[in-house]
Amino acid sequence: MVFTNREYLLVSLGLTSSQARVYMALVRNGPSKVSSISQSSGIHRAHLYEILRSLEKAGFVERTLGDGGFSAAPIKESALVLIKHKQKEIAELENQVSAIVEEPTKPTQNSENKREILLISNKNRTLNMVQKSLESCKSNLDLMHTWRRFSQLWPYFSTTFTDAMSRKVVIRQIVETPKDIFHARKFLNHKIFRNKSLELRFVPITGGNFAIIDNNKLLLSTTSSHENLGDAPFVYSNCEGLLGIFQNYFEISWKSSLTLSQLHSE
Repeated sequence: MVFTNREYLLVSLGLTSSQARVYMALVRNGPSKVSSISQSSGIHRAHLYEILRSLEKAGFVERTLGDGGFSAAPIKESALVLIKHKQKEIAELENQVSAIVEEPTKPTQNSENKREILLISNKNRTLNMVQKSLESCKSNLDLMHTWRRFSQLWPYFSTTFTDAMSRKVVIRQIVETPKDIFHARKFLNHKIFRNKSLELRFVPITGGNFAIIDNNKLLLSTTSSHENLGDAPFVYSNCEGLLGIFQNYFEISWKSSLTLSQLHSE
């Protein structure tokens, strides 16, 4: 039997599929006897009595004295009761999560020195990882991006970048030279790009989208194509070998890069 939208809603609020079918059968048909409820709901009467008792106990169904029938409580009242139960359930889960988060954990031996490579595919998790990494930056931040990703990244994290530079974090940003440099200049005229802690340079083509934080963390997008910010799978690593490869590549690219004024003079 196919569920109706109302039955799906009741199930999402906490009723079982059988309870939702029985309840909605009574809502549609009014006071009914067990045989009629069974026929309307598609549930065998052998299982129906137990379902009706559970609905009756919850206050969603009332027994009709005299003829042995049942009737449904108003659907608005029943829905509000279910919503309150769901809200209470969510509140209890939130308390449990808070307790887990606040619970002190015993640090593992040499946890700060643990080397790892993580692949993150969820967009929200990716953006949160970038946010936290930028917030934790203490001294220097080296960035390399395509023009598309650069023009998405800086507006999205503008406050975070501004806060970092106010902490005297030095940012070196290499960007792929935009096709229309004069149009791009409007974007680059934003106040944030005039900060003395930021040095912006351009190369004809970048080798990807990545960030090196304090020379000990690497944030790497796994593609340099046309996905929007956070859409591509994302790599986090603090392994020296992998960091060294990207640090060397960045330094080589930096030496051959051009400032905006040099770009205009060509």
